Amino acid sequence: MKKNSTLQQKLKSYSAVAGAVTAATAVTTDAEAQIIYTDVSPDLVVNVSGTGYNFDLNGDATVDFTVGFQSGTYSGFAYNYIFAYSLTPTTNQIDTVSGGTSAAHNVNDPINATNLWSPGYGTSTTHALALSIPSLSYNIGDWVGATDKYLAFKFAIGANTHYGWARLDVSSTSNSVTVKDFAYESMPSTQILAGATPSAVADIELNNITVFSAGKQINVDVADLQNASVIVRDLTGRAVYASNLNNSFTQINMDSAAEGVYTVTVSSTDGRTTTKKVALR
Repeated sequence: MKKNSTLQQKLKSYSAVAGAVTAATAVTTDAEAQIIYTDVSPDLVVNVSGTGYNFDLNGDATVDFTVGFQSGTYSGFAYNYIFAYSLTPTTNQIDTVSGGTSAAHNVNDPINATNLWSPGYGTSTTHALALSIPSLSYNIGDWVGATDKYLAFKFAIGANTHYGWARLDVSSTSNSVTVKDFAYESMPSTQILAGATPSAVADIELNNITVFSAGKQINVDVADLQNASVIVRDLTGRAVYASNLNNSFTQINMDSAAEGVYTVTVSSTDGRTTTKKVALR
């Protein structure tokens, strides 16, 4: 424990300046599940020679969590150290196990208010994922050599708490992390299961529905569909417009909405849905 504690102290200053490694992501939303899912495609491998990976979970251009790295020498032995932290530890926290290291969850593990949430280890805001001294075969943490394990977190959107996960692999010598995907529950204070993604209900789609945007206007053409409804959501899952569709062609004025990407879900009375993305500019 002394080794781990000493390293945590050395990393206090590092955690405030860790950089970002970006990856192309695809964001999917679902009206039923309310889960906001991001697929890091292709999977991104980050190693100790890099600066870390920044998670912006809800796409608001604010970093919610970072997985960082450090390598060096301790008592003459080379080590690799991987950790997770947030620059806002009061509201954004990591699920931990006894001793303050990050929990490595299995698929379908519940993530909710009862998890062991912590703002950091001791006086640091960081939590160890994995620490390895390869020459001694000495390891700390549940993440060493992990494949398809889930980092659990809670974070704030405004005044609300949300729960989420990130799926990671960690090498056996703790010198690299593979970031695969991540998701969060857009309904405040609502449990999410590790690995949960949007419901397959969206695959039962309505046909012949056309949705497109022009500036701050969304156009919805439902052809001859009767008694349909529409919901417009931002990428946090928050509904910003909802209405019944009484005509085959409807123009929705979104002048008061911020620029960005929105999802438009059209639903029929028999439970069929289709969800389209539009960009308001």
